[in-house]
Amino acid sequence: MKKRAQPKKRQQRINAAYRKAVEEIAEEKIAEIKTMVRQTLDAIRASEKLIAAEQAKAKAFRADLEDLKRGRLDAITKRRAAGHERGKNGNVIPYSPIDPGRINTITSGLNTSGYFTTTNAAANPTWFGTVTATQ
Repeated sequence: MKKRAQPKKRQQRINAAYRKAVEEIAEEKIAEIKTMVRQTLDAIRASEKLIAAEQAKAKAFRADLEDLKRGRLDAITKRRAAGHERGKNGNVIPYSPIDPGRINTITSGLNTSGYFTTTNAAANPTWFGTVTATQ
């Protein structure tokens, strides 16, 4: 009778080892899925940071355009004198391509009707030799 007891205990050990191996495989699969989920969440966070930075940059550019439309070059100059702006996440927001100094140079000759005025003598020619009626 002792011989029958040994195979039963061996079978129980084999079954226990099998169950343990199946559980370990399941835990490895769960760990792998957790890793994928973490990587995906990290990628989402990184993308959201990039989106926030680009939105802050667009906001600064829109402010420069609005100031330009209103003729508030001093506001743009003041913002630039204060240095680079920082977004909510601390990233530096670059300057927009609007350069108040260049705009002042370009528009210095414009009058209120939008036409250029010049004070150049070559632009206002004088007539040499006048015709008189007595000749």
